[in-house]
Amino acid sequence: MNSFDNSRKCDRENHNMRIIYTESGSEKCHPVKILNYSENGIYFENLHHIPPGAVLVFYSRGGEFPEHVTDKNLTSFKSMARAEVKWCKDLKDREYPHFGVGTQYL
Repeated sequence: MNSFDNSRKCDRENHNMRIIYTESGSEKCHPVKILNYSENGIYFENLHHIPPGAVLVFYSRGGEFPEHVTDKNLTSFKSMARAEVKWCKDLKDREYPHFGVGTQYL
């Protein structure tokens, strides 16, 4: 099992925002909802395990954001970003395979 430091160096913005990611070197897009982000990275839940060390490229979906997202809390959200998977945790409390994924911007 991978260990990770759960302490936060930056404030997190909690949102259910739809984005798309690709694994570096792949053209296959995966739509997901991020649950929170900060100036250092993104947390999202995924149906598939992504190994730590994988490099992902995130894209916002056409600049569409929920109504509660304001300019103030978008200051740390990037519309396109590369990030490294730092950890991928099996969320065993779900009825189907589901993984929590923590990434750090590169």
